[in-house]
Order: sequence, then structure tokens, then C-alpha cells
Amino acid sequence: MNWGVVEIIPEDPSMPGILADVATIIANNNISIRQSIVDDFEISEEPRLFIVTEKLIPGSLIPKIRKTKGVKAVLFY
Repeated sequence: MNWGVVEIIPEDPSMPGILADVATIIANNNISIRQSIVDDFEISEEPRLFIVTEKLIPGSLIPKIRKTKGVKAVLFY
């Protein structure tokens, strides 16, 4: 399907704005987000944010997403 998937591991999962900031980076590069899935930090021991995009994320966006406030680590699939 050539969709992209970004997995975000947050520094502090209760910090607001992580999803908004990453989504903005993706949208500013004309990539549509098909779905986002966020684990509830009060229920999950290791909460994650998953973003599914209409196409693969270009390599040029990887450093920008990694530098986003509140992001501890990023995995791309």
C-alpha cells in the first residue's frame, strides 16, 4: 500500500502537543495522515503514538520529527 508508519516514544507521555507538533511537520510536507493511535498514558506502561500516513515519510523529515519537543525516540516503518 506504500503507507508510512511513524512510532513515537515520548519523554513524558502526559506532555501536551506531541501529536500536534509531529502532525504539523507531516502536513507541512503535503503528506496526509490516514490514522493516529495514541496509548493512554494512565493505562499503558509504555505508551506510544502511532501515525499512519498516505505515503512513506521522506528521510528529510526524520531529523525534524526526532527534534520535536517531548519526543524521546522515533521508529519508522
